[in-house]
Amino acid sequence: MTGSDVELLMRIPVKEATAFAAASKTHPLATSGLELEPLFEVPGPISVNEMGLAAGGKGTRQEWYVARQKETRGANPWDVAHRAMKKLRDTRGLAATSMPNAVEPNIRQQWIGEEGDGQNSLSAAADSCQFEDQQTDLPFQPGQFAWHLGDSFSQLADAREFSKANAGSRTIRIAHLDTGYDKSHSVLSDTKIIHQLERNFVDKDRPNDARDLGVDGVLKSPGHGTGTLSILAGGAFKFHQSGYSFEGRLGGAPDAEIVPVRVGNSVVQLTTKDIAQGINYAADLCGNDNTQIDVISMSMGGVASAVWADAVNKAYEAGIIIVAAAGNNYSAGFFGFPTHKIVYPARFRRVIAACGVMSDRTPYYGLRRGTMQGNWGPEGAMATALAAFTPNIAWAKWGCEQVIRMNGAGTSSATPQIAATAALYLQLHSDLLFDSTLYSEPWMRVEAVRQAMFRSADITADGGSHEKLGNGLLRANTALSLQPVESEMLHKARSDSAGFPFLNVLSRRGITVSQEDEMLQLEATQLAQRWHSQEKPNPLDELVKDPDRHAGDVPQQEVEQYLDAVTRHPDASEQLKARAREVLDRVAVQRGRMTKSQRGKVNDEVSEGGLAGGGAADVETMRRASSTLPTPPFRKLRAYAVDPNLSSRLDTVNISEVTLQLPWEELKPGPSGEYVEVVDIDPPNRLFYEPVNLDEPALLAQDGLAPSEAVPQFHQQMTYAICSLTIKNFERALGRKALWRPGPDPNGNNPFDDSNYVQKLRIYPHALCEANAYYSPAKVALLFGYFDSIKVNDGKMLPGGRVFTCLSHDIITHETTHALLDGMHRRFLLPSNPDVHAFHEGFADCVAMLQHFSFPELVSHQIRETRGEIDAQQNMLVQLARQFGLATSLRSPLRDAIGEIKDGEWKLKKPDPTEYETITESHARGRILVAAIFNAFLSIYRRRTSDLLRLATGGSGILPQGSIHPDLVNRLTAEASRSAEHALTMCIRALDYCPPTDITFGEYLRAIITADCDVVKNDRFDYRVSFIEAFRRRGIFPPGVRSLSVSSLKWRSVDEQDRRPSKRLVEFIANLREFTPKVLYAESRKQIFFHERNLRIHIHEEFKRQFQSNDEDAKNDAAFLGLNPQKTFQVHTARIAFRPHPDGGISPQLLIGLLQATQKPIDPKDPAGDRMDFEGGCSLVADLYSGKLLYCIHKKHFDAEGDDGKLSRLTSQRTFAMREFDSLRATYRGQRSLDSKNNETGNEPFALIHREN
Repeated sequence: MTGSDVELLMRIPVKEATAFAAASKTHPLATSGLELEPLFEVPGPISVNEMGLAAGGKGTRQEWYVARQKETRGANPWDVAHRAMKKLRDTRGLAATSMPNAVEPNIRQQWIGEEGDGQNSLSAAADSCQFEDQQTDLPFQPGQFAWHLGDSFSQLADAREFSKANAGSRTIRIAHLDTGYDKSHSVLSDTKIIHQLERNFVDKDRPNDARDLGVDGVLKSPGHGTGTLSILAGGAFKFHQSGYSFEGRLGGAPDAEIVPVRVGNSVVQLTTKDIAQGINYAADLCGNDNTQIDVISMSMGGVASAVWADAVNKAYEAGIIIVAAAGNNYSAGFFGFPTHKIVYPARFRRVIAACGVMSDRTPYYGLRRGTMQGNWGPEGAMATALAAFTPNIAWAKWGCEQVIRMNGAGTSSATPQIAATAALYLQLHSDLLFDSTLYSEPWMRVEAVRQAMFRSADITADGGSHEKLGNGLLRANTALSLQPVESEMLHKARSDSAGFPFLNVLSRRGITVSQEDEMLQLEATQLAQRWHSQEKPNPLDELVKDPDRHAGDVPQQEVEQYLDAVTRHPDASEQLKARAREVLDRVAVQRGRMTKSQRGKVNDEVSEGGLAGGGAADVETMRRASSTLPTPPFRKLRAYAVDPNLSSRLDTVNISEVTLQLPWEELKPGPSGEYVEVVDIDPPNRLFYEPVNLDEPALLAQDGLAPSEAVPQFHQQMTYAICSLTIKNFERALGRKALWRPGPDPNGNNPFDDSNYVQKLRIYPHALCEANAYYSPAKVALLFGYFDSIKVNDGKMLPGGRVFTCLSHDIITHETTHALLDGMHRRFLLPSNPDVHAFHEGFADCVAMLQHFSFPELVSHQIRETRGEIDAQQNMLVQLARQFGLATSLRSPLRDAIGEIKDGEWKLKKPDPTEYETITESHARGRILVAAIFNAFLSIYRRRTSDLLRLATGGSGILPQGSIHPDLVNRLTAEASRSAEHALTMCIRALDYCPPTDITFGEYLRAIITADCDVVKNDRFDYRVSFIEAFRRRGIFPPGVRSLSVSSLKWRSVDEQDRRPSKRLVEFIANLREFTPKVLYAESRKQIFFHERNLRIHIHEEFKRQFQSNDEDAKNDAAFLGLNPQKTFQVHTARIAFRPHPDGGISPQLLIGLLQATQKPIDPKDPAGDRMDFEGGCSLVADLYSGKLLYCIHKKHFDAEGDDGKLSRLTSQRTFAMREFDSLRATYRGQRSLDSKNNETGNEPFALIHREN
């Protein structure tokens, strides 16, 4: 125990214990250096060797002792226990039959619970006698004092009156194991406390006084027992204030007799020994009918204990119904600290585990981070669990005789409600249940009462699931209406033992299980619930799905994973670690694998050339042979198809998951690969989640982790997988490796220094505690948020449920697209016109939507549901971020490409060409682009499938009523997926044909048309016309064109332009082909980055030299490029792409982006006022096969009138800047703030855009 020598609990055969008492100074146990103090007797060994092979023989009674080992302060308690037992084994004169047959440390149990008024001193407690109302951030019942007693909840108010009116002849007695009670509190003034039986196992100077006197000091605050006793058996109380009006009895069983048993100073000062003594004391009282205990109410617990198991078994056999709290934990994001699993003794099968349910009938779990919540699971433990109401329960306040606070919480509050119901049932049916002719064994009463409570429970809450509520919600009055089950129908629960059954693998398999084996089994069990870090979950907590199962039902893989984690657990003893390694080595040998020690030996022999038959030469052959293994072509990973919301709906659960096929790469834990690095820190809560290792053989074999909202490692896998899928689609369309935006100058001196190569995009799955996610150009990272759904119960999703944006395919793809686009066009962040940011948002949405069609199961399901009409009916394929939108005030998907919600109904949205002229907000304007692109895709889909529909309908094209044929579904699915892939490729490829700055939707349309014309000569399905028509219907018209024909919208080639480049420029571009092999054969993306940077430097030097010459060619070329030769300029991009063709051919292209910027006053009438960046330049596209310059796509820098006579770009940009001055001012001035509260400055436009949206 902390701050003192370690105490051990030892079970010794009574015969040997008697000998020890008779010769305490000379007995071998005493000469071993242990100071022994007797605790209590129990029947012979139950959990060990019930076949009679245990020490002392079958049926031999045992006695528990506390043994004190001197000079052990600060040591690992289990190391002390193992050393003590070794010393005993080595003690001369101590026979094997005299050895302790069970040993464990007397540890301080880790319990999370209500602490009365929560103060640390008596004076503070006395000063805090203020009324505390219900917590409104949790489900509550306004104005309802002691609401939990009502008929809509526990039914205890009616049940206690019915039981009293019809009670049998016996008075029921409840042992209340807690921190004691406040005798002066008015609500306990008429509670029937049996003072002559109360006991105190904490304060040695007053063993017969269980009052809570409020010991002063840290961690010794009073009140827990007073609060739970008031719920259990509180008497009359009046309260008329603060909006409440109550006169009545507060307790659930106020007519029962109460035996207080003080087993702790507070709920954070509990020891194994004291609780065991309390349970045993209650069992010993059953030896006399006048002191019989019928129910134990115990709102505390801890880790597994053999002495607890013995005490519980003794109490069960004596006929005591034990109700114990399931335990509490603090929400730490994806896990509960220290564990969300039910604690002991509630986890024993002979005990009723009291779980929590809130006043809105939802499980007492899944609350906001840092909030106390109730324990549940594993599945086996829920068989004897029952749920009662908490939090916001009326709770008597210690030291304040007239105060009842209304915010009692924890499963501590649920426990006395269930215990009270057990007492009421016994009281009502006592004449039957205590008739030994009907129920010959005391345990039968226990089972009869448990059966009635379990059978009467409300099982409709939480969707009928027993996962967190066990047998259901407590319904006391309903239980009382059930007659006790006849004894012949009752089954005795098997004896409880402390260790997980599957951990019998730690045994060395002798004739009998040794005491050492049981010690190791118990210690390894305790480690699953002992944990001290709130930053990451206990690695043992989830490795075995249900560790309480029969050993043969636990998969061997789970057993091995558990033992492997034990070898690394910080609290494991050296003895346990060694035995776990021994077992793992034994398994390895049985499977023909080398153990770790054998591998080390082989490595030593290899290094010494000691292999038989050839030494080092043979080793080299082995190395060469292993290196010839082929690299896998791809990696499969599981993910959510859309978001987790589909997995909770019966009609979509089968399509909720997809298995992605991604390019193979070796991954480090994170995962961290070539392109991305997942860093799972949670800054809002100062947590770090252990990274997943997707190269683990077990995960490789099962396509990664199964989708789960509760496992942070799957969140890491999900973000990596979807990000990698998006990167793959971009690289296929662009014909080159994706590169991220360069990092800032490491020295911070030169804002134009872009030599800082960024290999990996960082992904933070849990960076924000808000309904947001964004790409950060400053960090070159994706930051995902999490938040709680609004508490609206409309059946669409769980009110108040936790939503993780990192689990949405659409949001991950959207943000990844921002990053990829920023890596290509960094100046698309400057909002020089309303389309720029809207383009970023709309384009990212388009990629996310079109990527839906790469999931065949999802596509076929939606085609089947809409009967092929995905262009006219509401469906998931054309919607984005469903869960996100449903969780917010929208209550509908965040985006919908073809429809909208009006008057609560989905309606097909008709194109409105006026919207492009009137809507300026980035997301709303981006939706116009999304609608146009998706309309184009759907037109293509209709044209590609029209012949199929004619064939299927005999030429009419009108499908008959009913489901369409599966073969037709498959064909339509294939065409939809193919059409979407083509449309997505067109949209991505067009990015290389855009101007380098100041992008507009109309220019993007021209880029789509031009890029497609270069790659696909024969447009037989009229893809290009479909895009033109879709943009036209939404009023999007490119400037400077005379018609909307394909030939008119295609960018004018160099040969078609009024001004031609000089021969010198043409030749220079052609000679740049020499850089092609360097990029083509580069060994890494980093090499590509620096090859292309050298190419940019080379181009810049040549253009600068030519402009400085100021000859006619220089002037001509500057005008051709749209630059001012007298001003500085940048070669912003220079890339080489290997463009794939549908026929399998490759077109190598050179892509160059030139930029020029000057500072201009926003208001020309105020030259000294705020200024803005005015940018111009061009994008050059050249064919590297021929060396020919194909296109020069201008955004001229000089202030000229537009070709159509409209205002110049400078004038338009000034007008836009002045109109949007308040929101864009910081962006133009380079000072836009991410979070002014935290003084973090930087360019974070997407954070602001998304928050504003």
